[in-house]
Amino acid sequence: MIAKDITYPELQKAIKISLDYDMDIVSLYDPNISVETIEDVQKDIFRKLSSVEGMKLKGVFEKGDLIGYYTFKGGVLISFALACQYRTRSFLRKFFSLIKEEFKGCFMCYLWTKNQRAIRFFLKNGLSIVRHDHLITQLILE
Repeated sequence: MIAKDITYPELQKAIKISLDYDMDIVSLYDPNISVETIEDVQKDIFRKLSSVEGMKLKGVFEKGDLIGYYTFKGGVLISFALACQYRTRSFLRKFFSLIKEEFKGCFMCYLWTKNQRAIRFFLKNGLSIVRHDHLITQLILE
């Protein structure tokens, strides 16, 4: 598994690949946005990410195939996802290692508190919750 710089059109493709068949993503998504389908979520993520200036875009590849992405700015992980069929312990460990390596081991992220799946993923990988309310959870890896 490797990470490479990608373009916005490639990011749009990566978001689609990463969230296709994710039956839980609608219920885990931004509570301030009305979404009904996986496609709604995919479009809204791309809309939001397209408005962030100076953000770095990384595609995640396995044997040449695009299987995920992550985006960041400074020391903040902004968005990330991995295709459903690659969400196994082995691939998730490799995915987290790519992200950690990108930040040289120290970063933070903000997640919707209702997205307990992602929060558990980061807690298992050594991040700590530094702020938490009914809407947003902030995690950090120091």
